Formats: sequence, C-alpha cells, structure tokens
Amino acid sequence: PELKGCHTQGDSLEEVLENIKEAIELYLETLSPHEREYCLNKEILTTSMEVKVA
Repeated sequence: PELKGCHTQGDSLEEVLENIKEAIELYLETLSPHEREYCLNKEILTTSMEVKVA
C-alpha cells in the first residue's frame, strides 16, 4: 500500500522476498529525487497481532 502500484508474487517465500526487493528497487528508480527522498525518510509502522475467532 505504501508503494502505489508496486506488487509482486512468487512460488516460495524465498522467491517472494527476492521479488519484493527487486520490485522496490525498480519502483524507487521511477521516482524523482524529491519523491525518492520522501519515500526513504517516511516513517512506516509495521506490526502483527493475534485475533480470536469464535
């Protein structure tokens, strides 16, 4: 969601992680220097949580 239009997939977790890195690198190459600086310095919160299901 933070990188609009930046999506990837893979057949294994290892492949997905490699593809994510490549997708981010390619996405950043398309940005202007100002946009790239904004993206790289933006604070992003990432977390996980457990939810009880009845």
